[in-house]
Amino acid sequence: DQCDACGKLINAVELIEPYCIACKTRPSVRTSNHLFLDLPKLEDKVAGFYKERTESADCKWTQVAQSIARTWIRDGLKPRCITRDLKWGVPVPLESFKN
Repeated sequence: DQCDACGKLINAVELIEPYCIACKTRPSVRTSNHLFLDLPKLEDKVAGFYKERTESADCKWTQVAQSIARTWIRDGLKPRCITRDLKWGVPVPLESFKN
């Protein structure tokens, strides 16, 4: 997950006394498999793309989008999870992700 205000990635198990605001129950930690984009391998290309797009005279990026992207690039891109433990969404076509 990430902060909606600044884009900082949040590790849910590091939260102090987390609880659901709807039902007040506390989350439990479970093991699961996920697929990740290896963004550190793409860092130079992403930084170049960011620079090209944001320095363009017809840049369409909002200031918030530019700020979040600039922070991620400055701090070094991290592997990004692209799967979730949900019953709905786009299925992953791999046997180990069937359920």
